[in-house]
Amino acid sequence: MRRPVIPLLIALISGITAGSLVSIPGILALVALLATLVVLFFSVAAGRKGPVAFCLIISLFLLGILNINLYLHITLHAGKEKLTVEGLVCNPPRVSRDKTSLVISSSRIIRDGIAVPVKGKILLSVKDSNNLFKYGNYIRAKVRLKEPHNFNNPGGFDYKRYLLYRGIRLRGYVSKPSDIVIMRESAGDYFKTRIERYRSHLRGLILENAPSPEGGILQALILGEKERIPEEIADKFNRAGVSHILAISGLHVGIIAFLSLIIIRTIMKSSEYLLLRFNIFKVSALFAVIPIIGYAFIAGLRISTIRATIMILCFLIALLAGRGRDLLNILAFAAFAILIISPASLFDVSFQLSFVAVASIILITPTLGGMIPKGTGDGIFRKGITSIILFTIVSLSAMIGTYPLIALYFNRVSTIALLSNLFIIPITGFAVLPLGVLFIITAPFAPIATTLIQAASFFIRISVSIVDFLSSFSFSSFHVTTPTVPEIILYYLLIITALKLADAWKSKEGVTDNTSAGPQAALKHGSFRLQSRVSEICIWPTGKGFWHCS
Repeated sequence: MRRPVIPLLIALISGITAGSLVSIPGILALVALLATLVVLFFSVAAGRKGPVAFCLIISLFLLGILNINLYLHITLHAGKEKLTVEGLVCNPPRVSRDKTSLVISSSRIIRDGIAVPVKGKILLSVKDSNNLFKYGNYIRAKVRLKEPHNFNNPGGFDYKRYLLYRGIRLRGYVSKPSDIVIMRESAGDYFKTRIERYRSHLRGLILENAPSPEGGILQALILGEKERIPEEIADKFNRAGVSHILAISGLHVGIIAFLSLIIIRTIMKSSEYLLLRFNIFKVSALFAVIPIIGYAFIAGLRISTIRATIMILCFLIALLAGRGRDLLNILAFAAFAILIISPASLFDVSFQLSFVAVASIILITPTLGGMIPKGTGDGIFRKGITSIILFTIVSLSAMIGTYPLIALYFNRVSTIALLSNLFIIPITGFAVLPLGVLFIITAPFAPIATTLIQAASFFIRISVSIVDFLSSFSFSSFHVTTPTVPEIILYYLLIITALKLADAWKSKEGVTDNTSAGPQAALKHGSFRLQSRVSEICIWPTGKGFWHCS
């Protein structure tokens, strides 16, 4: 089978979906899984490929059910009376204008003087905490706990399930910080504590040297903290179709990978010994893993950042293994790995948008790219025009694929997203983000770090001005009704049919089919970036394979 990961991914997704929609006893799924694994073992021993494939699919379906059941289990300690909760602040606090959100890994609850050991996460909202708390604090809080609930709006956000999928069983509200006592500091993981101290230093430098909204946007790009971005600025970015810039995703991690590959490769090319002795691009890809993972830690290891990092690392691993040609299979493997680790990611909007966008780019870009008229000459002007056209095609492909999901979750579609991305992506990706990475490295040297912050703020100010201008038009975005599931399915079927018809027409007209060898052949001598509303992966296709920088 050319793409064996795809049916396995479909089986896993089906199991996760079934387990979330239907209450299936975990013990029943476990027994069925063990029985299937026994059959799988004997089928492998007998060399029977048909039963092996069937048992693999059934096993992953059952594994999906079991995994999602772990997230849906809840232990109730809710009540009307106040309790004393003890636990560790296990995630970096999220600070907004009027409150601080703390995720507590609880260790015990004290009720009527009796301490009861407990396990599970609790979300505490603390009013006006003035940044008193940080990761690693072991705290004691007097709070009234309750089970998360929804607002029961038809088609509204499922807040309860959102928290459950993050392992948060209960929530509480603390009206005054004095109701929380910090019993111990630095009680968390040593390495993570050191990272959080460095993040706190970076945060302080940004707040001191960058005004609003530039500082809030830089903080979002570097630390993954969007809470300080003014609502009106976030709304303008949303109307302009570039709100994905404000959330660390595959776009940011992909650019870090690209810059790392270029820098390491340039250093290696300066040595004739290294050129003759090593495959410099594979070595560059190997060493690029270090800054990618480092950036993920600095960004706070939030769920979306971890997903983006796994996605990029899967592409790098495929390159190192010599299997970088089939992008769709690599993308399926990345989704498979993420869902094995975190099955609840399937229901996360950013996960769905990321993978649908990249899949759309992989499938649609070759067809649209084949429509670019062939010309002559290799002048700088022509190369620039071609790059702009390719960038526009990649953006258009991502938008075609994600429009149904954007309409489903946000009920708003931007009409100027192509134009906005054409300006904002280059400024942010190749000016602000590189300056931000240099700022991370040079933060111990205050004068240098301050200069870099001011330079990054300058480019952010330009981006904000462009977004402000483009979003001011009345037609910049419009509201749409929520599409139904059959309508979404029909939309994607129409897109697939259109792609098949386009390929058939090219074959009939005798046009060279550049897609037969995969996406890399469609734009053999080009270079393009895979960018979407939420996620972007940098790929450089050539005749020799993907991720080849020339």
